[in-house]
Amino acid sequence: MSRVLEELAKDLEEKILHALESGSAPWIKPWQNDGILPHNPYTGTIYQGINALRLLCDEYTESKYLTFNEIKALNGSVRKGERASYVLFVGQKPITQEERENTRGYVFEDEEGRLWQKIFKKIPIFNITQCQNLDMQLLAKHQKQHNIHFEIKQRDRFQENPFIEQILKNSHIPIIHHNKDRAYYCVNSDTIYLPPKENFATKEQYYSTALHELGHATGAKHRLGRALSGDFGSVSYAKEELRAELYSFLQALELGIDYDIKNHASYVKGWLKILQDDKSEISRAIKDGVRMVSFVKEQWYPTKEQERTPQKARVKPRIQNKLENELGLER
Repeated sequence: MSRVLEELAKDLEEKILHALESGSAPWIKPWQNDGILPHNPYTGTIYQGINALRLLCDEYTESKYLTFNEIKALNGSVRKGERASYVLFVGQKPITQEERENTRGYVFEDEEGRLWQKIFKKIPIFNITQCQNLDMQLLAKHQKQHNIHFEIKQRDRFQENPFIEQILKNSHIPIIHHNKDRAYYCVNSDTIYLPPKENFATKEQYYSTALHELGHATGAKHRLGRALSGDFGSVSYAKEELRAELYSFLQALELGIDYDIKNHASYVKGWLKILQDDKSEISRAIKDGVRMVSFVKEQWYPTKEQERTPQKARVKPRIQNKLENELGLER
C-alpha cells in the first residue's frame, strides 16, 4: 500500500473508532442523497465512496467543503487553528515497460496493452464552517456561470426502484416477505427474509435493509466465501454485520440513492469491542465492503437489454469504479 493510502486509512480508522466510542457509527444515520452528502459547491463534486465516509465522520453542521485556493478565490480565509480534512484523489500516468520494472505496485494494463501507473494524492479541504469572510454571492455567480447545481429530491410514497429490483432478481436469491419483525439472510437455504414493503416508513429504509441482507448473501461459499456461521453476539457475527452495513452504505452511494438504516445501533457495542482490540479490522471491513459492491456490479447489475426495458423512475449508477480506485484495489 502506498504511503498516502496508509496515512488516509489510519486517519479513517481513528475517526470511525472515535465515532463508535461516542455511541454511534457515522454511516448509521438517515441521510438523503440530495446534497446533504459532503460536497464541493465550487466544483460541483459530490464526494463518493470512502471519501464520503471519511467526511461523514466529521461533526460539522454543514456538508460543504472547499480547497484552500477555492476559499481564497471567494475572498475568504481559514480561521486560525482549524485543521484540514483530507480526500483521496486517484489519477494515472502512462509508463513504459522499462519504467514498470522499477515501479512498485499499482500498475495496470489497459485493453490496448498500454501500461499505466495509479497516482494517489491527499487533497486538503476545509468545511465552510471553518472559514470566514466567504463571498457567497460570488460563489452563487460562479455556480451560475459553470452550471453547478444540486438537485433536491421530492419525498414521495413508497415506489419501487426498478434498478435495485432488477439487481435483486438477477441474484436469483429468493426473497420472502414475512410478518415477523426481523430481516435476515439464511445461509443454509440461501434465502433473504424481509418484512413486507408497506411495513417500512420509507422506500429508503426498505432498500437499505434489502441491500444489507444482499451483502450478507455475497459471503456465501459459492460467492465471496466469508465466515457466516457466527452466533449472535460473537466476534465473527459482529465482523460480518460491520461488513454488511458498510456494503449497504457503499452500494447506496454507488447507485446514487438514499441510504436509511435504522435500529442497528445495538451493533455499535459489538463493533467497538473488536475494533478497539484491532483497529486494522476497520480497513479490512471497508475493503471487503468494496469487494462486495464490485461483486454485485459484475454479477448482478442489469444487462444492457434489461436496461432498455421501459421503466419508471429508474436510477442509474452514478459512479463506476471509483470505490475500487479510492482504496487502490487492483482489478
